[in-house]
Amino acid sequence: MTTVGVFGATGNIGQYLLPLLVSEPTIEEIRVITKRPGQIESEVKHAKAKGKRIVINKGDYCSDEITVTTTLRGCSRLFVVLPQSLSSQEIFEKGKFVADCALESGVEAIVRISSLGIDEQSVNFVGSQGPLGDSHIAVEKYCAEVGLKQVSLRPTSMFSNINFNVDEIVSNSTLSTPLGTVAKVNWVSCEDVAKVAAKVLVATKWDHFGKIIDITGPRENTLGAEEMAQMISASVSKTVEYKEVDIPPVPDYAGLWNFLRKGGYDCHCDNVESITGNRGQRFSEIKII
Repeated sequence: MTTVGVFGATGNIGQYLLPLLVSEPTIEEIRVITKRPGQIESEVKHAKAKGKRIVINKGDYCSDEITVTTTLRGCSRLFVVLPQSLSSQEIFEKGKFVADCALESGVEAIVRISSLGIDEQSVNFVGSQGPLGDSHIAVEKYCAEVGLKQVSLRPTSMFSNINFNVDEIVSNSTLSTPLGTVAKVNWVSCEDVAKVAAKVLVATKWDHFGKIIDITGPRENTLGAEEMAQMISASVSKTVEYKEVDIPPVPDYAGLWNFLRKGGYDCHCDNVESITGNRGQRFSEIKII
């Protein structure tokens, strides 16, 4: 029986990953660090009913060294997704911190969320993703240098990103982004990312599915901004108009949007289906509000 760590258990991916791991017969204990333990009380009860344990330590897995190393001691593998709000510099600093703690605690391998297309090892590479992508590359390079085994999960744009536009969809019936009217982006559900992560975490060999795993939604999830607006219109039962806005003058986000406008996420692969045995969720199936 295996003990694994999950950092980001209450987030967009973690909320799906935790119950999947509880249902895995080879996992006995799941260790979590979170600032919001109340959000996973139901999963703790679910685990107990199945004869499993979810051990929760309250804290910040990006900075509380004693809490992190204590939590990870005895874990064979660790899933980690860093907060989406971090800057590129913070991604490197916090990623390095977690890697150091995992190595010190004897974790066999980490499974970390990165981003598709950050380098030539992804199925699609159109050039630099800017500082945010470079920070993921730097963390992966650091892990390799210190001898920490890692699996890099590289999704395209996740369904949860549409939450940034929900307020304007509701109040103004608009979808405003710098994507433009030519580029297309593939969308993948957080649940599908979690399903892949669960399979990787319980695989007999840590790199059974590969050390780099690109994760996309189905081919039909590759959409232009105006196509997205049409699908959202159908979901919310009113016409939503796409409005192109300027690329933000912040280097982290300017780099990312320029990457997307070049077609960085205009791609598709079958890893979700081949690893999980299920087709990925379609963008047209999601409930926006």
